[in-house]
Amino acid sequence: KQEDFSSNEKKLPDYLKNSFELSGGIIILNNITINGEQGAFIFDTGAPQLILNIQHFEPEYNKNQVAELSQGVSGSVSGTNVVKVSEFKWAEYSLKNFDALAIDIQHLEKKLNKKILGLIGYNLIKDYQTIIDYQSQTLELVKLDGEGETIKGLLLKTKMIIPFKLHKHLPVIEAKIQNKTLKLAIDTGAEFNLLDTPINNELTKSAYNSVVQDTLSGANKEQSIVKSVNIKKTHISGKTFKNMKTVFSDISHLKKAYKLDVDGIIGFQFLSKNKIALNFRKKELMLLQN
Repeated sequence: KQEDFSSNEKKLPDYLKNSFELSGGIIILNNITINGEQGAFIFDTGAPQLILNIQHFEPEYNKNQVAELSQGVSGSVSGTNVVKVSEFKWAEYSLKNFDALAIDIQHLEKKLNKKILGLIGYNLIKDYQTIIDYQSQTLELVKLDGEGETIKGLLLKTKMIIPFKLHKHLPVIEAKIQNKTLKLAIDTGAEFNLLDTPINNELTKSAYNSVVQDTLSGANKEQSIVKSVNIKKTHISGKTFKNMKTVFSDISHLKKAYKLDVDGIIGFQFLSKNKIALNFRKKELMLLQN
């Protein structure tokens, strides 16, 4: 669980708009300040909370705190530490005096060739409607009321609304490939769509083409060689999405860490085809008209 901030320790704006950098499908937010240092964070709805890169902070290892804060963070707690944060500032969004989890994500820095201070995850955006426009590379947060309506009364022109169920911090939608119904977790931090290895044997070869080997790296340091394919047709909420790059990879560690019942992850390959809005209160993913 993340810290519960007292009212005088946080300043949550009604509205925030931020341009972002896109690197290989990863959303990078620059100009975020933490403990007086300005830098870049990855916007990652697959992360349950604010997670810092241990390379750039002085950790205060506390076994009990690590165990408490680590609930819902995939991978092993070994190599995980706690950092005291005096202030986190993202435009008008401000949090003060709290503990944050820190892990080693220098492999992501190498891949992106950029200094990354951490990941911004679900806990920071769950009370907002999150609008991501991959074309103009802008991210908007609009505060929600208790019913999940935007307090600014924002009217969005939707092309399609996809309902999801919340599994821990992850929004999970239903998709169909051939005759196989799949549960896929939405993750802005995923470059490719990803299906659990056993699904490969449940699809006939006519489901995909362009089979190659690829390298996959996640928030835990391991890189793995995976089978990458082009899925010809994926059916979601009655609409067909064609030709999405997808990798087959063992996600048993994720399923175990989060106690998740999912068949895979749906990320940039799907999300970037439209301007999108995520509403965690209404449990809706909206595909918007540009």
